[in-house]
Amino acid sequence: MKLMDRRGSRTGGVAAVEFALLIPLVVVLMTFPLYIGWYQYHVITAQTAAHNAVRYLSKIPLSEMTHPSRAPVVVAVAQQMASAMLADLRPYAPPSITISCNNFNCSGNARPTTVSVNIQMTVDDIFFPSITQMSYPILVTAQLPYLGR
Repeated sequence: MKLMDRRGSRTGGVAAVEFALLIPLVVVLMTFPLYIGWYQYHVITAQTAAHNAVRYLSKIPLSEMTHPSRAPVVVAVAQQMASAMLADLRPYAPPSITISCNNFNCSGNARPTTVSVNIQMTVDDIFFPSITQMSYPILVTAQLPYLGR
């Protein structure tokens, strides 16, 4: 026997129709906060990678940083540290990691006063990539004074 209200009309299917009409809207509205969380996770990971690499570089002994053949090795280790932290993110384009001393290349020719690490990458939409084609850039810079002795 069907449920009937006082007027004698059938009301059993109204909730199902409302649910069917509202569920696509709820799904679309929930993907935006999830995407913002996904983007923020990438930003925090890039910030951590840049900070760890620049902290490592700031504490390298002066004899290593001013030696023309050892300085590129130290820079390569810092790049590997940052790359290892960013490897779990799997961005669509590989991140660009730039390391500089005194805003120039760390070549080992002069004593650095500051060291910095720049990371650039993009985060693409993972929910509706063919529809939205959203891609947001991330640019992170970490800079510390050189503390090596």
